Amino acid sequence: MKLQTTIKPRRDGTVIVRGANGQPFTFAPDSFGDLVCDVDDPALLERLLNSEDFGPIDPADFQAASTLVAPVGTLLDSALDAVGHTPEGSPPGEGEDEPDDEGDENAAPVEGAAELPSAPIEGAAAQAAVRQSRRRT
Repeated sequence: MKLQTTIKPRRDGTVIVRGANGQPFTFAPDSFGDLVCDVDDPALLERLLNSEDFGPIDPADFQAASTLVAPVGTLLDSALDAVGHTPEGSPPGEGEDEPDDEGDENAAPVEGAAELPSAPIEGAAAQAAVRQSRRRT
């Protein structure tokens, strides 16, 4: 199946993915600039399709690809649930019910903060500030 990737390419313009046996699959730009590669390793194909960075480029492959992608509530969701990445198990501040701004409510807004006065210039810097420029005008 021919896949495309959204991963930022290396300096040479390619993305390389290796199968279980170490065989490299090189995603290179096609005539439209999409990074594409024919992947014939079934295990790698399933792994790539279950990530967010790979998908079939040919519409004729969409149906076949959908059979390889884990349905919601199975393989991938179970793996995430096992490490506590559910709305109920997320750390504070990461859930949808938590407020977005946890800062000090009494603090001045950043947009309206007054500029701090600069320190007085002293010494050689003061002399340089009042000296005429030697540039020709």
